[in-house]
Amino acid sequence: MGFGARLQKARKDKNISQEELAKQLGIARSSVANYETDRNFPTTDILDKISKILDCSTDYLLGISDKNFFRVMQTAKEKGYTPEDLELAMNFIDRARKRDNKDEN
Repeated sequence: MGFGARLQKARKDKNISQEELAKQLGIARSSVANYETDRNFPTTDILDKISKILDCSTDYLLGISDKNFFRVMQTAKEKGYTPEDLELAMNFIDRARKRDNKDEN
């Protein structure tokens, strides 16, 4: 699945229209449509804003990771995990990544 399809899926998962996403990004709706059809690619600044609005990582949007953070959060909430549980888990993952990066250098 390419960038455009991932963007469209993440946007629809959040129940946000192209128009609303464009408004939040400060760009034209046609720009969002062009991203979703892979005609154009957003700048890194816009990509970062998209990921924050849609609650997903840039890695997910770029196809580096198949984990959509929004989906993970939805599943966690459905299973009864609290925000504090999720924060602990994210802190653990961050520490593990930093340790792994340190070990590689």
